[in-house]
Amino acid sequence: MSDEKSMKLKTSATKMFASNPVLVTGLILGPLVVCATSLQNAAGLSIAFALIVVPVLLFAAWIGVRLPAPARAAAYVTIAGLMLIPVEMLVSRISQTIFDSLGIYLPLMAVNSIVVAYTARYTEKHDLGTALMDGVFFSLGFALTAGVLGLLRELFGSGTIWGVPVAQFKAPALLLPFSGFILLGFMAAAVQGIKSLAEKRAGKDSGEGAEP
Repeated sequence: MSDEKSMKLKTSATKMFASNPVLVTGLILGPLVVCATSLQNAAGLSIAFALIVVPVLLFAAWIGVRLPAPARAAAYVTIAGLMLIPVEMLVSRISQTIFDSLGIYLPLMAVNSIVVAYTARYTEKHDLGTALMDGVFFSLGFALTAGVLGLLRELFGSGTIWGVPVAQFKAPALLLPFSGFILLGFMAAAVQGIKSLAEKRAGKDSGEGAEP
């Protein structure tokens, strides 16, 4: 792997944590706090997110620059909307009830902030490879966040994991949206703490390396 490709991969990989679409940038909060109440729902949300975001970023990098500027946003949202068809087919195999719990939030994912805010950057400044890597790592970051949140809420709120009873203790309040906000807040604080420690360590190491 060339140095340039390695650098692109490393830059894209940072989007999984340093630019996590939920815990760092604060995007896509609604569907998670409302619907990520179980591991099954978290898996469904993660599939929906990936199948919407990755194709849109690829389309923006591939053909977006050839479209008139006023038509780009409409084209991206149209592609995202069309991706809801395979999303429904795949997610329904994981959780039959996820669409009932998602409600309006599923179509809203087709116009989520990443689709709206990031596609303009990929229209002119990124190639297909970078768009694909960024989309994959954005999706992995979202999936990791959704998985941890869904697991915690299902385990302690319902006493189950993937619908299988594993505990007698239950705190149903954890299934409410405000609990989702609180848990995401703690997770975001943990990520920021890890980032701060990593930056301090990197600064210390660079300082030691600069000493004669």
